[in-house]
This record gives sequence, C-alpha cells and structure tokens, in this order.
Amino acid sequence: MTDKIIFLDVDGVLTSTKETPGSYLNHSLDQYGISPSCLKNLKKLIADTGAKIIISSNWRIYRNQKQVELHGKKIPNPLIAVCKELGENVIDFLPKTAIKHKAEALVRWFDAHDFDGEFVVLDDDKEEHLDNEVLYSICDHLVFVNYKVGLQQSDCEKAKSILKVN
Repeated sequence: MTDKIIFLDVDGVLTSTKETPGSYLNHSLDQYGISPSCLKNLKKLIADTGAKIIISSNWRIYRNQKQVELHGKKIPNPLIAVCKELGENVIDFLPKTAIKHKAEALVRWFDAHDFDGEFVVLDDDKEEHLDNEVLYSICDHLVFVNYKVGLQQSDCEKAKSILKVN
C-alpha cells in the first residue's frame, strides 16, 4: 500500500458552484459539476505527493449503480466518471455503512487496514466530521474546502503540508 492517502469527497471539492453551476444534469464529465480547474488541482496534488485516493464522498453509496437520482432526475453515477478520470490513483472507497459521520467511517477504515503513512481528508462538509469522540483523532488531517469554489491551490498547499511534502 502507498504511504500517502487522500480521502476525497467529490461534491464540493471537485465541484464548484462558481465554475459549473447547475451542470449536474448535463451529460459529460462536468455533468456532475466537476470543475476542470478543481480536477487539475487534484491531479497536480497527486503528482506532487505520490498519494493515492480513497473515495470518501457520500456518492460512494451509489458506486455500484449505473444511475443515481439527483434533484429528482436519474443520471449516470458520478463516481464512474471521476474514477475513470483518476484511473489507478483510486485505490479504495470508504465502506458503505449506516454511520452518522464520515469521521467514524475513516476510523473504521484505519481499523481494517494496516496503514501507518500520512493522510489528508479533503471535504467541504464540516457536519460530516463533527463526531466529537472521533474528530480529535483526525482533526489535524482535515482540509475543509469551500464548496462554492472547490479545490483551490491553497487547499492543495495545506494538503501537501499535512502529507509532509514540501
């Protein structure tokens, strides 16, 4: 296994309401609101750090379905396009469990895997990580991304610092 991992939320990290407003219902990679500049920033972060991706997005719950319902319409699963774009850099998904917060899912992932490397969590939703019992074990690894603009270079610099890459 790799020694650096990025836990990636998609919606709000690779999406940008500023760059691709309302594009969830089109039919291309950016049909899900995937921002080209956010994706470019993520790919550069991967290249700069050698990190691998574990999908932590709530979209992972639908990863085995060819379509998901979003805003009352059936659309192709957004993770299919994201995973194709990131290729072999995606190595796993957080488990699909009925737990309240992603922070707990992260802890469960670490409990199930022998990983002692560096990791960062890229997410736009603080509510997903507000389980106080668990938060303290990962709070130094969180980069909260502004969902209005998605993943910016400044977020990537924070992530590189957490991953201990200059």
